[in-house]
Amino acid sequence: MKLEIQKIIDEEKVEVNETLDFSKVEMPAMVVEPVKAKLIFENLGNREILVRGEIQAKLRLTCVVCLDEFDEELKIEVNETYIPQTYVENRKEERPIEELSEFTYTGNFLDTFEIVRDNILEFIPPYPKCPKCATKSEES
Repeated sequence: MKLEIQKIIDEEKVEVNETLDFSKVEMPAMVVEPVKAKLIFENLGNREILVRGEIQAKLRLTCVVCLDEFDEELKIEVNETYIPQTYVENRKEERPIEELSEFTYTGNFLDTFEIVRDNILEFIPPYPKCPKCATKSEES
């Protein structure tokens, strides 16, 4: 779903409950079932938008130890600020460290699908271990 920035500015807060199908999206891990996203888009002023909420996804991963596939459920807390790309381009000085968690957007829309996809990609473990192998490595 694409949300118009002006709608978020006018309404101050827009809530989105969406189920997203990732079955045809190429990702490093297979998304086993539709992803559920409950997101709130808030106007922070100056065309800055706060996105917060929760994403629930179930991924099929391959264990790096035994190479068996296993499913893992992710519950991702979202708390991100989006600012217009032009604001970043117009800045002459280096950005403060607290602004490094800001994301940029171009145009007049925020795409919930892209926000959800980016958050899932960020939370895919780099070296996934199935529950059996994870337990073995904790015992060692």
